[in-house]
Amino acid sequence: MPAQLRELKAPVCFAAVKTEHAESSRIEESIRKFLSIGEALKVGFRNLGSFTDADELVDAVIRHGCEGLILLVSSGGTEPIIVRALENLRIHTLLVSFEANNSLPAMLEAHAYLKLKGRLWLHSVYLDLARISESREALADALKPLFAVIDVKTSRIGVIGEPGPWLVYSKVPPAVLKNKFGVDLVNIPLHRLLDAMEGVEVPPNEVEMLRGVANPKISDERLERILTIYYGLKSIVEGYNLTAVSMDCFNANRLLGESPCYAMSRLAGEGVDAECEGDLPGLLSVMLANRLSYNPAMLGNLSAIRETYITLAHCMAPLSLASSYMLENSLEPTIGTSLAARLPAGRQVTLLKVDLHTGRLVMFTGRIVESGFLTPRHCRSQVVIKTGADLTRLLEEPVGSHLVLTPGNIIGELRTVARLLGLTPVIL
Repeated sequence: MPAQLRELKAPVCFAAVKTEHAESSRIEESIRKFLSIGEALKVGFRNLGSFTDADELVDAVIRHGCEGLILLVSSGGTEPIIVRALENLRIHTLLVSFEANNSLPAMLEAHAYLKLKGRLWLHSVYLDLARISESREALADALKPLFAVIDVKTSRIGVIGEPGPWLVYSKVPPAVLKNKFGVDLVNIPLHRLLDAMEGVEVPPNEVEMLRGVANPKISDERLERILTIYYGLKSIVEGYNLTAVSMDCFNANRLLGESPCYAMSRLAGEGVDAECEGDLPGLLSVMLANRLSYNPAMLGNLSAIRETYITLAHCMAPLSLASSYMLENSLEPTIGTSLAARLPAGRQVTLLKVDLHTGRLVMFTGRIVESGFLTPRHCRSQVVIKTGADLTRLLEEPVGSHLVLTPGNIIGELRTVARLLGLTPVIL
């Protein structure tokens, strides 16, 4: 369990609800204990105070521009306040109860009613405030999926070019992501990247660095072009203030004269969620995985299934996810240069994919058996994973050509995220 949650740029607010007849000293003591736990996690939420009136709480949340709400149920009898407030707020909310003042039964009654009424953006946690360490861990566990959803919702995604024409299932209109999840999508023509590459001066030492990890058949001129693409794309990300980027890599290769695989991999390793082919559900999956595992995530083709083993392969992978990498010629001769990343063997991983057409979030775990440029039959970053999942379901109920891989077991967090996003969690 991380001692500290990832920093969240979007404003998250804290408020307590109580009845007018509740004993003030006990209420104030519970609030004080909770705030001390939050401070230890360095959550940094805005404290709106205590409320006995739902309309006043709604006004305060709107006035402070809260993207998320942590609501402490300070006493029994607060059920109507919670229900009225949250029926009027379309905001991701964590209900918090504790071991006194009829807090827990009040929270459960309100949560059950709101769930019955289709209030999806809500989950809850129970804390024993007398046990500070256990409460801190429980609160961190509850906040992680909430923060992940808020972070994705307030992200700014650059869509460079159009989705690949082969994505007949994985292609969704950008408006779907905007309307369903609230993300800010920025359409960027490919020629803007070409413009950004003009005047880029590649440091000679970086060409030499790439020469050390490149197939000898790849010329220094190509290596310099690869780096020029990286610096041009980085300036696009910074100039548009992007959190994530999706690119039409095949048309980009024709326009730029070289593939953007290294550029995307390096940016992904630097904390910018990046994926190629224009698979926006895949990018959404990458973003969720990154925010739950605190590790980069790799999107890849599901290239082979053999008994309990699957192979993921792609032209790129976050550099910080790899134990080593090489630059190789691509599987498709006209594409240019691909990244051949090796991921550490023996590492436990979670595999997932958001399917926006069916409203599913499919997930399962496995362990890396081997990785690297293992065969010329697949894209160059290849990962063989042994899993106990029912892999036949990927054939019978496919989610498209891509899956996302990230280190660790984040199944529990993904199940909560699915509920917060109105998706059905499916564990294979």
